[in-house]
Amino acid sequence: MLTTLPAPWALTTLATALAHAGQFTAARHAADAIADNTARAQALTELATALAHAGHAQAAEDTFTAARHAADAIADNDDRARALTRLATALANTNRIAEAVSLLAEAWQQAQTRAELLYLFAVETGLIRVYPEIGAGFVQAFAWVEEAMRRGM
Repeated sequence: MLTTLPAPWALTTLATALAHAGQFTAARHAADAIADNTARAQALTELATALAHAGHAQAAEDTFTAARHAADAIADNDDRARALTRLATALANTNRIAEAVSLLAEAWQQAQTRAELLYLFAVETGLIRVYPEIGAGFVQAFAWVEEAMRRGM
């Protein structure tokens, strides 16, 4: 049985497939055509990752920036946190650790709900497992998250 995806997710699937096939320009056009910020952020994150792995550093950087703008524009707090979590994970997986850490720190400070903090915290612990040397830098952030959770966020 063939499943029909809503238009934004169909374009996301197309953009992702094109990116994985090395058709970067076509993937970017498909991603830019997505009106839904959540779907666009996901497509751009996938494309940026593919560009980074293919050695297109400047195009990857530009696309990661576009993905961040799309994620920041997501109105729903939980959806925004999930998009930022995917983006931080992609940044870390392409050796952009400082950018991932900076993104997480900013997102924590702007978090408005307990669910947002939990999504963001999950990627954080994964980063520390892979890159233990950054653990010390998160001590203050952990304390802040813990205090925010205690206050009932």
